[in-house]
Amino acid sequence: MIEEKQADEMYSELFTALDTDGFGQIEAENLYVVSSAMGWSESQVNDLISQLDPNHSDSFNFQEFILILKFIDEKQLAATASKRSI
Repeated sequence: MIEEKQADEMYSELFTALDTDGFGQIEAENLYVVSSAMGWSESQVNDLISQLDPNHSDSFNFQEFILILKFIDEKQLAATASKRSI
């Protein structure tokens, strides 16, 4: 499992790559790209965005981005653990 410091560095690099205009925000459409690569469906991402973007700005700063990716990681780990126990 990736250590938290390594994960944060990876998230930072990913955020920088997705922050194409350099304003410190990424758009929801970029989040779809990342989350689909992590195995999430568009409807799951829509649900997540509605939960974590209460002002409906459809953009996320770095802290919000980390929360989203950690949430996705935790859900995937839980799903993997659940499958192993069956």
